[in-house]
Amino acid sequence: MPQPDRYGLPMTAENGLAAEHYNAGVTLMLAAWPGASEHFEAALAADPHFALPYAALARIHATRADPVAAKLLIGQAERLIETEGTQRERSHIRIIALTVTNQPKQALAGAIAHTDQWPRDVMILSLLLGAFGLLAFSGM
Repeated sequence: MPQPDRYGLPMTAENGLAAEHYNAGVTLMLAAWPGASEHFEAALAADPHFALPYAALARIHATRADPVAAKLLIGQAERLIETEGTQRERSHIRIIALTVTNQPKQALAGAIAHTDQWPRDVMILSLLLGAFGLLAFSGM
């Protein structure tokens, strides 16, 4: 049964515990507080088929300059999302994959289109905003 994220968007977490840990991880990650990785890992322990925590962990590893781990994690998310997940989750993971694999122009275009359709997807919004966001370096 789909579980909602903190902003009411459906997620394909198999249980509330996985969704709860994912939501807590997103909150900590966006606030730049420690503990996000542990919540994403707990979400995966509760539901190893839940693709969004893999993508979130990939993003964390990419920001820590660990591209090998980031690419492995986003690859797992992409494999899972091929057979499960909503259209929003597939788009979400595709955009994070573009950022993790250093394709900022495609990520920017994808993130803008994604937020037009799902304006409450804070993980994708966060890629666009801020001093080091996709918009800041786009020249737009």
